Amino acid sequence: MKKTIYILVATLCLLTSCKNNDKKNENEDAEMRLPSEVDEEINMDIHSVESYANQKFRDYIELIHLKLAHPEFDKSISKELQKLSLEDESPLNYKEHFSVSQISLTPELNVVSDHTKNILLTFSVSTESKTFKDSIVAQITSDVIFIDGEKRMSRNIKFLQAK
Repeated sequence: MKKTIYILVATLCLLTSCKNNDKKNENEDAEMRLPSEVDEEINMDIHSVESYANQKFRDYIELIHLKLAHPEFDKSISKELQKLSLEDESPLNYKEHFSVSQISLTPELNVVSDHTKNILLTFSVSTESKTFKDSIVAQITSDVIFIDGEKRMSRNIKFLQAK
């Protein structure tokens, strides 16, 4: 008798929760289908783009340092570097240990398309033998995605040599 009551209560709870999820999914589908939401141009806040590009550039430099310090991991680190590069070879191809300082970003974004923007990063490079200025372009691709019915911004960054 107790088993039957537990089964009935569990079934009732399951049906109630499924019914609520169906209503929620219908609302999410309706939100996702609004063309104005999906097709709207992505406006990037320059400060968030700068901090994102700066952080990813620092991550990129750390990977290069790891590659130089641990040549036994060359293959796996090279794969990670390739994921962050638009070119076959790393845009920063320093053969010896180096440090980067004075990273600055251009205040304006170079618009490539509605979803792709380029930003120029300039920095000082110090090696054992010399110090010089260098630059790299960060290409940031942004897309609107929906997670649990909420509109979110997805960003991806790739680096390429500045010309």
